[in-house]
Amino acid sequence: MHTSVNHSRMLESAIPPSTIAALSAGEFVGMVMGDVQQKIELKTFHCSIINDHEALKKEQEHYQEIL
Repeated sequence: MHTSVNHSRMLESAIPPSTIAALSAGEFVGMVMGDVQQKIELKTFHCSIINDHEALKKEQEHYQEIL
């Protein structure tokens, strides 16, 4: 009697390409993985970056040139 072991992996999109294609500037999507000890309820996320342009401008005014 012969025994064989076969491993296969189905790679399906965690985030549909249509969602990624529809992102605007400053938006991002992702998925995190938990484990048995640390289960994560919200695994996928869709976020946007909000910059405080006034605060960034004030910070940049104090930059010093690297010589």
